[in-house]
Amino acid sequence: MNQIHNHLEQLHLGDADHEHSPTTAVSASKRPGASTASKTEIVLRRLRSARGASVADVMKLTGWQAHSVRGFLSATVRKKLALQLVSEPGKDGVRRYRITAAEQPGQNS
Repeated sequence: MNQIHNHLEQLHLGDADHEHSPTTAVSASKRPGASTASKTEIVLRRLRSARGASVADVMKLTGWQAHSVRGFLSATVRKKLALQLVSEPGKDGVRRYRITAAEQPGQNS
């Protein structure tokens, strides 16, 4: 019986060591009051700016890969949120995307 009790104590001490593990540190950074802006909000804010954003810009902001950025622009921005997304090549030859303030369907001026 003592062996079981000792084993349970060791397991409990292992849990205390877990508090300092890298995975716990990562989840601790997601506590309320930390950064409340989601990646979607950050990208949308950049897309609404006059200059817009390139795929490379969004990759740097989010850590996403290029195909994920393009999927986000198509599926989330254009389809799910139904926002008017304009794609234009810049003077430097880099394609930039921006959200325009186009009238939403069903709204009358």
